[in-house]
Order: sequence, then structure tokens, then C-alpha cells
Amino acid sequence: MDENRQLKMLWLNENPLDMAQLSCLVESEYPNIEILNSQFTRHIGHFGMKMTALDMDAERFNTTPDHQVLSLDWESRAAYSMTLDKLAEVGAMFPSVLKINMKDNTTDPETFQSFMRVVLSAFPCV
Repeated sequence: MDENRQLKMLWLNENPLDMAQLSCLVESEYPNIEILNSQFTRHIGHFGMKMTALDMDAERFNTTPDHQVLSLDWESRAAYSMTLDKLAEVGAMFPSVLKINMKDNTTDPETFQSFMRVVLSAFPCV
């Protein structure tokens, strides 16, 4: 399994295991996993953000410069699991973002307010 420690994305949907326990296990054993079952992990970074922004298209990932990424797709991706520091880093990675799709991400009002303050600061064009 050591050769798989560099995995960045993993889909284990529709298996009989408890997904909460499996997610904890995968995130601890594979610290490079950024996307697990289409959702962001706490390790989300440049790779995962760009892949979701480009609809998981590896060819576009390799040919699209970061400054040409204009939209981020966080729909149903557990966006609120990102730390506020990580969120600020993402803003620096993709300075031209004009739109962020946050549909189907639920949280409490306090977390939402903190999150949105950082979003609006990190992505001035949104």
C-alpha cells in the first residue's frame, strides 16, 4: 500500500463499510488524499481545487494556468470542512476566480459568516 501514499483522489462510494470511519482511516493513512468520494478532505489543496474547477478533466488540468481558473465548484463537496487558513491559501492559488458554486453545503450561521468573510477577502472578484 505504500506505493499508493501519493494518491490525491479516491472514490469508495457504495461499499458496505461505515463511511465516517472509512473517511477517518483514509485521511489518516493517506495524507495526500484531497478528494474522497467527491468531497474535500481536510487536506484539500491546489490539485483538488483545480481538478474540481475543471470538472475532473486531467488534460485541462495540465494545460490550464491557475490564473485562467475563473470558477470553483464546491457544490456538495463539504466546503466548510476547509480551515479558514486553507481557504485563504486557495484564494492566493486562483487569483482570477469570479464565481464559487457553494450549493448544497450546509453549516450553522456562525460558521457561514466566518467562512464568507474569508471567501470575500480571499476572492475579491467574487
